[in-house]
Amino acid sequence: MKLIKIYFKSMQTEEEMIIRTKTADNWFIIILYGKFVVKNLIRIRQAFDEAEKHRHLKTAIDLSNVTHIDSSAITLLANFQKRLLEKGSGSMIFGAASDITEIFSIVGLDKVIPINTDQKYYEKIIQNKF
Repeated sequence: MKLIKIYFKSMQTEEEMIIRTKTADNWFIIILYGKFVVKNLIRIRQAFDEAEKHRHLKTAIDLSNVTHIDSSAITLLANFQKRLLEKGSGSMIFGAASDITEIFSIVGLDKVIPINTDQKYYEKIIQNKF
């Protein structure tokens, strides 16, 4: 499993985002921790670019440890899904908190990317139990 850690300091707050990636069966898994916001998009984009290299795999995006999401992150998710679909692949979001899932629904992201709320299904993916 790869681990990418970024740390930002600003006058008001400290922002930390941890990104882990791994492959499991026919899935490329991206696990995000922290704030999925504009300040962290460059590193997250690197993980998405790595996922695109694994064209034969579906991509699972684990948001269960994401505390905040902004409009730039939503745009990045939508564009990422578009690129994957053009290459014959796709992504699925797992573990998003109910308030984040509600935002996805309001902006229509749930029409673009499947949002899976079945934790047992996701656990099977992570544990390679297919």
